[in-house]
Amino acid sequence: MLGGSYGPYTQSQRLSIYKTEAERLIEEGHAYHCFCTSKRLELLRKDAARRREGMKYDGKCRDLSKSEVKQRTDNGESSCIRFKVVTR
Repeated sequence: MLGGSYGPYTQSQRLSIYKTEAERLIEEGHAYHCFCTSKRLELLRKDAARRREGMKYDGKCRDLSKSEVKQRTDNGESSCIRFKVVTR
């Protein structure tokens, strides 16, 4: 059932809503595309474990330009969307 007040909702039927909202978050600067591979992320995990620290993403893709993001997505590179989190 789509659009009802009480569900049940199937996430796969709501993908267009999620995509629209993810794009809005990116445009407003609250999220960004991350192109890091699972291999790179695993290396970060292993390094953190070696240092006996919790895994923390290093933000490598956080400040990519819009043109670089467009080029990489146009080239078919897979990405995920990460929230920009401010830590103090």
